[in-house]
Amino acid sequence: MAHMTHFDFQSGNTFLHGMDVRFKLVIFIGVNLTVAQSTLMGLSGLTVFLSLTLPSLGISFKKLLIELRLFMLLLLLVFLARAVSETGEPLVSGWLGQVTLQGIQKGAVVCWRLLLIVFLGLLFIRTSRSWEIKAAIQWFLDPIPRVPAQRLSLMFSLMFRFIPMILELQADISEAQQSRLVSLRKNPLFRLKVMTVALLENTFQKVDEMTIAMESRCYSDKRTDPILISRRSDWLMLFTSAAGCLAMMFV
Repeated sequence: MAHMTHFDFQSGNTFLHGMDVRFKLVIFIGVNLTVAQSTLMGLSGLTVFLSLTLPSLGISFKKLLIELRLFMLLLLLVFLARAVSETGEPLVSGWLGQVTLQGIQKGAVVCWRLLLIVFLGLLFIRTSRSWEIKAAIQWFLDPIPRVPAQRLSLMFSLMFRFIPMILELQADISEAQQSRLVSLRKNPLFRLKVMTVALLENTFQKVDEMTIAMESRCYSDKRTDPILISRRSDWLMLFTSAAGCLAMMFV
């Protein structure tokens, strides 16, 4: 049974849905780069903005965190690694090393930044169709000589399409394994191995099926692409976002 995830495109009539995807892509890249250099006050402001925006798109943070449970495990490992690797005032000592206050602080900030980047990507994917993303990337690449803009833009659009597909496969595999009582196995490494192998196998199978479908439809690089039209509101949003990025870095 196919599962809809939060990383699938959801049609709507919000301002983000109506934006020119070229401006949306530039803003998305700019804000992501800013997150890496932002102050704590800037991160707090972006967190408040996302906390207000994502629920308006029908996103449940509880279900989203369940879908991102493997990513949350990765964040936990990153946090622990930073906590024991940073020098500073020791809080706890063990055979793995010393947990320092500075390490906890830096680890928490790093995980915070990574989580915000994922939420920004969710915001972009949730409000952008794959063919719009392809058209926007191709528009940026067309002026560059000797660059196969059509092919590269298709690769990027497929990459955005495969993110929700992989999450849907993970949900299907998890449901199938629960029906076979795999979740009751006490060894977590066994459960992780079974999930990883099944997920990779199904992902490669989906890739093969998509390739065959494109070949059967005689897909080629010479296609009629949609016309992208910008409006005054798109430019206003671009300048507003640029001002917000500067505020995130210096406030």
